[in-house]
Amino acid sequence: MLKELQNLVWIEKKITAEILEKLQEVYDNKDFAGYTNLFEYMVKGLGYSEATASLRQSCLKLIREMPELKVKVSEGKLSYTTLARSYKFIKDQSTEAKRATLSTLENQSSRKALEILEKQSLAPEIKVHKRCYQDKVRITIDLSHEEYERLQRLKALSSHAHENYEKLIKALIHTAHKKYENTHFKQHKSKNPRYIPQRLRNHLLKQAKYRCQYPGCMQDHYLQIDHIQPLAKDGRSTPDNLQVLCHHHNQQKACSH
Repeated sequence: MLKELQNLVWIEKKITAEILEKLQEVYDNKDFAGYTNLFEYMVKGLGYSEATASLRQSCLKLIREMPELKVKVSEGKLSYTTLARSYKFIKDQSTEAKRATLSTLENQSSRKALEILEKQSLAPEIKVHKRCYQDKVRITIDLSHEEYERLQRLKALSSHAHENYEKLIKALIHTAHKKYENTHFKQHKSKNPRYIPQRLRNHLLKQAKYRCQYPGCMQDHYLQIDHIQPLAKDGRSTPDNLQVLCHHHNQQKACSH
């Protein structure tokens, strides 16, 4: 039985490689069977879940850029799962940087590869020291020399409006926060079923009190808008079908479908 299972796993890998080859041909020929793009074709035409379609598409993008990855997958040094998960971490890197990152993932389990990617993607955190008073909060921030030079340049460029650092920082906070304040939305007319207007996002975040809506989770960082009924199952981008989830619970839900 174990040998039979091992053979089935080998067949599965072979079929996955063949599917990706065919999907690449579909992409090259721009023949999506009447659908607008490859992703929509995979979800609505082939019946993939959105999560699986996204993983397949991520693999294709990396293999298209670095064809040698197919050899590494066939040799067992990398898995399609690792390639797909790595895409969002390395998509903005140069091709050489991508190769360097992927080389650190060779012969690693999917879980270990994800740990490596998360560790590499963490930007150095700016240290903030806080002291609370009755009527205000005083903070001091440790910046690198490069960050400080950029702050100085920004102050100089905006000196006509902000004569000191205090006014500049308060203006930056106000501008950043203003993006999330307008919650008055109208039914949008976009043909893209995945499109969620910023004002609708703001409404959902405010309604969720800026926290993950998964039962028992109070996370207020890395929040994402999730379709309760997936688009692949005729879900729509309407307020009653949208919820706020943190990255962890959104990924957990996607993998369960």
